[in-house]
Amino acid sequence: MVTAGVWENTESAGDGLASWETLGVRFVKEAKVAYDLMFSVCTLVLRDDRYRKMVGSFTAKGFNASNSEFIALDNRGENRFDGFSWLRRVLPEARGRYIVFCHDDVELVSDDYAELVRVLGVLETQDPGWTLAGNAGHVAGGVRSWRSSRARYLVGPGNGVKRHGLIPSEVESLDENFFVINRSNLVLGSLSLKGFHFYASDLVLNSERSGGRAYVIPFEVLHDSNGTLSPAYYELRKLFRKEHGVYHPLRVYITTTGVQWFGAAGLLMNAKRLILGVPDRRRVKSEQDYRPGSLWARVKRKANRIIRRRTS
Repeated sequence: MVTAGVWENTESAGDGLASWETLGVRFVKEAKVAYDLMFSVCTLVLRDDRYRKMVGSFTAKGFNASNSEFIALDNRGENRFDGFSWLRRVLPEARGRYIVFCHDDVELVSDDYAELVRVLGVLETQDPGWTLAGNAGHVAGGVRSWRSSRARYLVGPGNGVKRHGLIPSEVESLDENFFVINRSNLVLGSLSLKGFHFYASDLVLNSERSGGRAYVIPFEVLHDSNGTLSPAYYELRKLFRKEHGVYHPLRVYITTTGVQWFGAAGLLMNAKRLILGVPDRRRVKSEQDYRPGSLWARVKRKANRIIRRRTS
């Protein structure tokens, strides 16, 4: 069970009416949360056979009930969860200090529980502000391409080793096959996006705007897939560019599936907000109107206030 500090319920409320215990007030006296487990390993499960193989590889490498939990988000038969909604569902009940997300077609081949703890410990020491870590992503900055900016440390189909770039490396995007979320510096995904692509990179961009940093770390994982670019991928890519183009106009942003140029649309949308001072559309009907009204109405209200003050 997650405990968030030492509670003190017996102090007096100081007003003679009730104690803090009666009021149900809980005092948090420790800055850091104490977790029962080190890892919550979360997976969107499509097929039982693949998931059994994945869990088996983790347990064989030291992930067990004493240090980890496995949370299966059940997408067998129908998609109940997607890449953007799963985290909000998992958070209330996850007991791990770190949340590990991985596909159900990955396996651990050489690195184990102790190695992941070691690597994250080194990262924590060198950069306490880290938010996410994964095994593949792209480095930001400078003139670069999809190939030149790669940083990854994984094994692909057929046991082909795919390692590129300096690792660990701070990155602007991460691949979804395997990544770790630091709950001490928690970041959430965009509410407006839904689907099964770009959700790790969405987390990285949201983290970036809040001052956090993401890394590719040396933790080897076998990902038994090269991925597929379906029509749903291209549709979500448009929405992803629109969502983040507002905050990063003209940015050349590179994910593990290609270059995403956010374009000038973000500049135009921000200019519209700046000039007009209104949101794109009203989502909630206003119950009250506090507009000042006409000049004559404001003059009358002012005159009435002056008369009331002088006659009272």
